Parts: sequence; C-alpha cells; structure tokens
Amino acid sequence: MEAGNVLPLPNAVDAELGALIEPLAVAADAAMVGEVGLGDTVLVLGPGTIGQGLALMARAAGAGRVIVTGRDDGPRFNVLRRLGFADCVDVADGPVAEQVLALTAGKPVDVVLEATGHAPSITDALPVLKRQGILVVAGIHAAPLSLPLTVFVRNRHQLRASHSSEPRAWERVVALLARDPESFRPMITHRLPLTRGLEGFELSRQRAASKVILLP
Repeated sequence: MEAGNVLPLPNAVDAELGALIEPLAVAADAAMVGEVGLGDTVLVLGPGTIGQGLALMARAAGAGRVIVTGRDDGPRFNVLRRLGFADCVDVADGPVAEQVLALTAGKPVDVVLEATGHAPSITDALPVLKRQGILVVAGIHAAPLSLPLTVFVRNRHQLRASHSSEPRAWERVVALLARDPESFRPMITHRLPLTRGLEGFELSRQRAASKVILLP
C-alpha cells in the first residue's frame, strides 16, 4: 500500500470507530452527489449500516429533517433512534408515500438517498420527491429498475448514482469522527471474537445487528 493512501486516525478515534470510516465515506459521497444542503428534508431508504451513514452524513451536511425507511427493522431502527433520528418509517405498516407525507404534512422531500438494494423502493419513493429533486442510488441491485418515465420527466426528477468514495469523503468523515467520536459509536451493536465471525455475518444477514466488529 502506498503511503499516500493512508489516513492517520486522530487521537480521539479508536480502532473500532476507525472501522466505520469506509461505510461512512460511502455515505458521505452519496450525500455530496445528492447535494444535500442546509434545511433540506432528506428521505433515506434503508436502515442498515450504509443507510445509518446516509442519515448521519445528511445531518452533517445541514439537513433539517431526516426520515429513514425500512421493513420490519426494529433493531436497526433502535440504533437510528440512539443516533438521534426519530422519524423511522416501517414500510410493512403501509405505503411509503402515505407515511412520509403524513410526517411532512404533505410537503415533498428535497432529496432521497437509497441504500436498500431493492429496486422497487426507488419508484415507491419518487411520489414524495419534490419537483427537480434528486434521488441518489447507492445500493447494489440484482434486478433492473422499472421507471415511470412520463411522471419522471414531467417532475424533472434527477436520478444519480454514487459508488464507493473519493478521498475528500474519507477526509470529511475523519474530521467528523474527530469532532464528536461518541455520537457515531451506537452504529456498532456487536463485538465478537474472530472465532465467532460466522455468527456475526448471520446476525447481519438476519438484520439483528448493525455494524459487527470482529476482534482478533
């Protein structure tokens, strides 16, 4: 590895918080692609580690309100609440548009950030996105997207993609962690020895965990 690819951890950032930097950098890049700005209402699709990062990075970018959706994701919603996000929408309880617009008193959101890997979630969210609003796809999808193009065009929606992260995103995350490291620690829900690694993967697969740290 070249020395230029190494970022030193600030004194306030320990090794387990350092393990959050890569997913948080992915989220920071997506928030920048989505041009999240001061006072924006942002809808995050997916409450997993990347979705939690999207919520955190949207807030750091100045968003006034962040709403996060998931399906039967009680444990990960609990993490989001510990991170300071009260608006968690369970899509198992009803259509996304109805629930989100009920929270916003009918006002569309400014930006949608997606981290579900479930293509229909994108079309489900478009009805709550404002005219000329931006939707950023950050999830990895196994199926194609069917897009209602006439509505999409008439609303001038902007569909963008974000993948991986740029050096500036890493630098931004390191600076945010150094400023308030403990505000990110709730993302880590399990600490397991390396010998229990398979258990950690299974907890994640079952959506019973957020970030699992494996300790040597």
